[in-house]
Amino acid sequence: MHRLLMSMPLPALIDRCRLVSRTDFMISAGIRKNSPTGNIHPDGLTKKFVKARKISGVKCSDNPPTFHKIRSLAGRLYKNERGEEF
Repeated sequence: MHRLLMSMPLPALIDRCRLVSRTDFMISAGIRKNSPTGNIHPDGLTKKFVKARKISGVKCSDNPPTFHKIRSLAGRLYKNERGEEF
C-alpha cells in the first residue's frame, strides 16, 4: 500500500482521501458532537504526528522536526518536482 501511495499523483491521492471521508476535509476526525464538520484541531494533528514519529522508531536529534516543518519541506520538494502550478 505504501508504494502505491508514494507512486500515486497528488491529485489522485487527494481524490482517494475524499472518497472515504464524509466531510469536506481530506483528513477528518469524523463527524462528532464536538466536531460537527469533521475538522481536526491543529494541536490534535501535531500530537498525533509526535505519537506516530515515536512509534516509527526513527531516531531524531534532541530537537526533532515538527509536523509543520516536514509539511513545509514536502510542499517545497513537490513544487520543485511538479512546478509552480502546485
